[in-house]
Amino acid sequence: MTRRITWTLLVLTSVLLVLAVVPLAVALTARERVAYRESQRAATRVIAAAAEEHLSDDKPPTVMRQELDRAARAGDCAAVYDASGRVVASTRCKAAQGEEADEQVEDVLDGRQPEPPENEGWLLAAEPAGEVRRPAGAVVLARSSGPLDARVAAIWGWSSAIGVAGLAASALLSVRLARWVSRPLSTLDTSARRLGEGALDERADVGAGPPEVRRLAATFNTMAARMETLVHGHRAVIADVSHQLRTPLAALRLRLDVLAADAKGETAAELAAAQEEIARLSRLVDGLLAVARAEQATARPTAVRVDEVVTERVAAWSPVR
Repeated sequence: MTRRITWTLLVLTSVLLVLAVVPLAVALTARERVAYRESQRAATRVIAAAAEEHLSDDKPPTVMRQELDRAARAGDCAAVYDASGRVVASTRCKAAQGEEADEQVEDVLDGRQPEPPENEGWLLAAEPAGEVRRPAGAVVLARSSGPLDARVAAIWGWSSAIGVAGLAASALLSVRLARWVSRPLSTLDTSARRLGEGALDERADVGAGPPEVRRLAATFNTMAARMETLVHGHRAVIADVSHQLRTPLAALRLRLDVLAADAKGETAAELAAAQEEIARLSRLVDGLLAVARAEQATARPTAVRVDEVVTERVAAWSPVR
């Protein structure tokens, strides 16, 4: 019973944890990716606003250079493209340039929203410099996916830790619950077996286990007490009746012996028959006393050799053939 209760609770807890923790971790991962992308696009728009002043209004590229330097200090790579797709300015890191970056720039210059690809651990984001339909250029910002991967790994790590902790707590509680229920039942089973073997004073513990098991133990004790009273009363009645019968039977037998000493003929025969009946009654009373004494002790089963029992029975029944 302990194993069944434990495994049932563990399986149920595992299913609940999977249904609760996994969707939560997936949702947190998706939200973390969206937030990371939005932060990257916001940084790209800042550089694109500064690049528009240089590309559209022919202002000095001072502000644009400052934003590129700020992006480089933050660990990002950025490149500014003009309307013809030529690189105007960039950071020292070249992750924002290349074939995929050129495809991003082409989409932006054509007025389309590019799909953000992932290039060897770098996440690319492209934004137009100026109006979306007629941009003066484009800005591509490449940001390492390492921090995002670390956050995602932390989310799944904490989710796994929570799941393992919940499963361990469930295992501990299920074992304690199973023992709390099964141990009193095992004790009650032992008490019932001992009562069946003849230990009429055996009683179950009524202070352990759930209320239902305690009520069952109390009912068992009531039954055992009544059984003990009935058995002891039965034995006392048999013993008392047997003892009470022996005295008058002995006196009656003595009187018959005295009468038979002087009787003759048919009277002697009748007295002899009466003595035989008295003897039979005496044997019957002795048998009742033997039964009463035998009920005081209960035989316990013991192992015996089958061949010895068979040989003994064959020898006992051989004269009957």
